[in-house]
Amino acid sequence: MEQGFKESHQRSFLSLTMVVEEKLQEMEALLCASSKLSDTDLQLQTTEDLTAEERNFIEDKIVEMRHCLEGFANAYGIKKQQRSLKKMLTTKAVFLWEELSGATFSQLQGYGKVDEAKKEPYEHHTLAMTHLAEQLMLIPKNDKK
Repeated sequence: MEQGFKESHQRSFLSLTMVVEEKLQEMEALLCASSKLSDTDLQLQTTEDLTAEERNFIEDKIVEMRHCLEGFANAYGIKKQQRSLKKMLTTKAVFLWEELSGATFSQLQGYGKVDEAKKEPYEHHTLAMTHLAEQLMLIPKNDKK
């Protein structure tokens, strides 16, 4: 482990390793999702436009980056961090809820006049999604003891 760094430096090293690993995980998730294109994609459809050679290149570089990251973490004494999948999913659900809660009909007026007759159908959809986001925030406890 490299010596001579303050705690603030160590926090910076930890932050860097976490950001790099998260981005690598996101890239891997994209590669995985694109190989299983889904009929459930409604608005955001991913086009599989990588050749096998390009996909292999990216996968190889991700592996190389992971090795470099491991070397960096070892050199600076960065310990593995534990993350709770439940907390991460709950956080995503909270962000979803915040976006949906702010998508009010009255807010649409800021983009120009809107016919009041369109209020009920719009709110029906947004309130249904808001309610579902609330449910996602409250992951039921599963007592497996």
